[in-house]
Amino acid sequence: MSDPRNRLRPLLHSGVPYKVASAIDELIALDEPDLYDWVLQAAYVGDAAMSPPWLWKYDDNQEIRHPSLTGESALKVLARARTPAATELRAGLTKLCIELGFNRRDEAYMDVSMLGGLTEVTKLRLMPRNPENQWAWRDLLMQSGAKPLKGFASITGMASLEHLTIIGGAGVDLAALTELRHLDYVELVACQLDNQHCLGELSASRIVVSHCHGIDTIGRLSATTKTARFEMLPDLTEVSNLGGDNLETVEILGAPKLDTEPTASGNAELVYSKEPPAREGF
Repeated sequence: MSDPRNRLRPLLHSGVPYKVASAIDELIALDEPDLYDWVLQAAYVGDAAMSPPWLWKYDDNQEIRHPSLTGESALKVLARARTPAATELRAGLTKLCIELGFNRRDEAYMDVSMLGGLTEVTKLRLMPRNPENQWAWRDLLMQSGAKPLKGFASITGMASLEHLTIIGGAGVDLAALTELRHLDYVELVACQLDNQHCLGELSASRIVVSHCHGIDTIGRLSATTKTARFEMLPDLTEVSNLGGDNLETVEILGAPKLDTEPTASGNAELVYSKEPPAREGF
């Protein structure tokens, strides 16, 4: 039997997205440890921000790099492989950033179906689009539309996830996020959200929802939530029974369709403005 590497090598190095995807699918179907290590031997973990001036965009997250494959393709292999080499590589990838780069073809969707296999990741940042500048990118993304996240339900397998940021993603299912019991921080920016009723079931102590579609009602938050910030929600029309057992501060800033000034129950401090706050930086 011929070595499959002879057939897969030219496809993986072709740079043609559908050929690379086909080769990755075949590699996973074969499910041979030696093939996984063969592909991942050139992969390494690097800082997403190449220099300090880019921290505003990437934070202190990391990315997987490979000389021939995109980060997403390498992650699909890494998430499936269970060899010692792959385990060592995953151990060094705890703060993951996934982004479609500015020099690559803009796909109609972003495939994140590999997330469930990345069980060591504690901090995740999904950026399906490339923010154009440091100040107005929220408004630009909200106007241009969010990018569908294919396979988002797999995020429920990220058992160690504590910190989550999603920018410009459509199909962000809040019901899936309720399965992440260690999740402590959630930030959703310029997203299209599903199952808004699950917002009050998130385990996070801090929640930030900004410039998102899909939230028309905000109600009681979970007992673990301490601070919440809701900024520029164009669909928001109702705030009812706002509060939480341990809620300390809640901000509602920029709600053009909200006619009645909200109130918060208990000892929670409420900061409310119908107009969005002035943006001074990131």
